[in-house]
Amino acid sequence: MTGALSGVKILDLTQGGGGPYCTMELGDSGAEVIKLEPPEGDWARKLGPPFVNGESVYFISLNRNKKSVVINLKHPKGLETALDLAKSCEVVVQNFRPGVVDRLGVGYDAVRRVNSAVIYCSMSALDSQGPEASDPGTELTLQARAGIMRGLGETGEAPVRFGTDAVATSAGLYAAQGILAALYHKARTGEGQHVKTSLLRGAIHVQTTTITFDCAPDGGLDDPRKRRGEPAAGFKTKDIPINFSFPYMLVGYPADERWKEFCRRVGLGHIVDDPRFANNYDRMAHAKELRRYYEEAFEDKTSAELLEILEELGALNTQFNDFPTLFSHPQILANDMVAEFDHTKAGRMKAVGIPWKMSESPGEIRLPPPLLGQHTQEVLQTEGFTKERIADLRNTGAIA
Repeated sequence: MTGALSGVKILDLTQGGGGPYCTMELGDSGAEVIKLEPPEGDWARKLGPPFVNGESVYFISLNRNKKSVVINLKHPKGLETALDLAKSCEVVVQNFRPGVVDRLGVGYDAVRRVNSAVIYCSMSALDSQGPEASDPGTELTLQARAGIMRGLGETGEAPVRFGTDAVATSAGLYAAQGILAALYHKARTGEGQHVKTSLLRGAIHVQTTTITFDCAPDGGLDDPRKRRGEPAAGFKTKDIPINFSFPYMLVGYPADERWKEFCRRVGLGHIVDDPRFANNYDRMAHAKELRRYYEEAFEDKTSAELLEILEELGALNTQFNDFPTLFSHPQILANDMVAEFDHTKAGRMKAVGIPWKMSESPGEIRLPPPLLGQHTQEVLQTEGFTKERIADLRNTGAIA
């Protein structure tokens, strides 16, 4: 079996987070991804700590299933080499600020002149037009700018950053989705096209339900943290923190009655008739007071004891996983959600697995993240460059 995108060749000009995540997803599906790097390498190679044997773990996490080719685009022969590679690629992906690739000579118009049917994807921070199109953006500034942070943290306190790189990841996913749609269009019509997206666009789109809710007449735009449900921070127990919820729709009898039974079984029978906690809305409004009762009742009980009670009552419940418990959890392992590969310098590494399953064309990790320039010779020879031409390019500083 081969990947769904086997036979699709991609020239990857991206660096950092969102762009490399996009091309990694396409590589996981079988595409051949040629990662074109400047002589100093993708700047993500310098991000850390952590580093393992000098290799950035951040870079390693985003660049499997790619071949690294070092080309100096500022050298005339380097630019010529890059455009020669672009001729044989169905897809080109870049995530520079608007205008940079045009100045380097590898913008959409330049690539289309040598490859009229190319699918060219541009990803920027704040999108391709508008008064701030050329401004930079980071995960932190985009989470704040797009409003993601407004729903995080305690009500009345300053918003906080979402823990993982949600903006970069969502933008990478949307870029990959756009490229796949463009490939389908090309398969039907033969036409290539320019696909554009941005970190800002992805960060807004990932909030689909939140934005529609807040824009509704009774949505309440003042502070979305007031309606997010029971306390989100979880509850300490004798060993591992847990979290739980009593959904409105429960088989047998209402959620409020199940909550009261839970309270009685954990030693909180004295609060079941407290008007502050009469129903879920009241418990949300008095979450801090309720938390104090929970913490006092849970301090001498194990997570297993509490989760067993919650399970019997039909409540949604879970323990909090750290990475060791997550990576060893039988549900995770049974579905290959964690992968391992051998990196040339860093050794055996864990990573996220393929995020989907396909019966006929499954994805796979074929190549570990590359060392800088590891595949320059191999790729150019495969593309038909003679040994003499490759030697000349290397001697003149056009490649490395």
